[in-house]
Amino acid sequence: MKNPCLIFFLILAILCSLVSVGVCGVVQVDADLPGVALFLDGSYIGDTPKTLSDLLPGEYTLAATLPGHPPAEKKITVSQSDKDSVFFSFGEPYHEKGIGIIKIHDCVGTPEQTGLRGTSISIVTPSEYSMMAYYTGSREGVQCAGSEDGKRWYEFPYGCLQTSGIQEKSLFPISRPWVFESEDGGFRMLYLASDNAHPSLFHAFSQNGVDFSPEGKVTFLNHEITSSSWEQYSMVTGIRLLDGKIRMYYSDPYGGIRSAVSIDGGKAWTVEDGHRIVDGTNPSVILLPDGKFCLFYVDLSSGPKGQKLMATISEDGLTFSPNKRIPIISSEEKGVWILDPEIHISGNESLDLYYSIMGKSTETGIELPAIMHSVIDIDCLVDRLSDN
Repeated sequence: MKNPCLIFFLILAILCSLVSVGVCGVVQVDADLPGVALFLDGSYIGDTPKTLSDLLPGEYTLAATLPGHPPAEKKITVSQSDKDSVFFSFGEPYHEKGIGIIKIHDCVGTPEQTGLRGTSISIVTPSEYSMMAYYTGSREGVQCAGSEDGKRWYEFPYGCLQTSGIQEKSLFPISRPWVFESEDGGFRMLYLASDNAHPSLFHAFSQNGVDFSPEGKVTFLNHEITSSSWEQYSMVTGIRLLDGKIRMYYSDPYGGIRSAVSIDGGKAWTVEDGHRIVDGTNPSVILLPDGKFCLFYVDLSSGPKGQKLMATISEDGLTFSPNKRIPIISSEEKGVWILDPEIHISGNESLDLYYSIMGKSTETGIELPAIMHSVIDIDCLVDRLSDN
């Protein structure tokens, strides 16, 4: 049993069963809005309404989160045989404002809002949680959320990498996370933060996929990427190769997607020659069932006419043919931006595509990009790419 939340409550239940009746306390938790996620001492325990039974006497931190609202926190003290109640008030329900009009192409399911707002989303599947999402949101640091099915998400109240964890005060917001599994266990995050007065790329590590500790600055062994230019680079993303190396994909300030490889788990990188795509940005890559690389990216060739999220394939992950690319999603309205695609293999012959939409379908618009979810049929995608 690896879930720390389950282990925690199992220990409490065992302790309570070993002592006399009436030693443990009970707390009833509710909120004025439905679907409020609850966290006890940082661990997700379910949604309101919730009865917390078998709590040993002591102090606990109870936090509540709801998309569109700031997190709430209360300190509770449980006494012997105590029965208490805690109520969280979030006020008015949050109403998602209209998003821009987009067109979905063949093989793509109907777009759905995840309830999360932000950019640069990265998805992994830690053993303790079904899915974890890391993204740049409205609060400082890297925000994160968990999900059982990839549709309904609960936001962690304190994020997964906080500004307080960085030794030097970051002059550039901590943002653009990419998280991947470490070969020897745990998870590594690459993220953007300030190096003195300039943005640079850093890495952090977490054993459980939730609590990340900064490790240091990312090293490029054979290519000088100046710190001041990283502000204009896209978020990085990548894939573990069959030989154990990790390949990172990123786009440079002048347009075009490049790549680099790491043999030490993501701390040091060797930049590979040339561009993978010359007219794209915001990459995301997976290995298809047939072993080919599939690259998703935002097309820059159409200029101000509109944006398209494209897909293309490659045998080696380095050479992507301009004749082997197809549109996945495109904007149908001036001023609507499609950002930061993240592709995740769901394991049931489909792909989960996450992406941000920034723009407005009415004059009200949206304050932060809405993170969307669409399902892509793998067989259909492969057939379409093969036909081109």
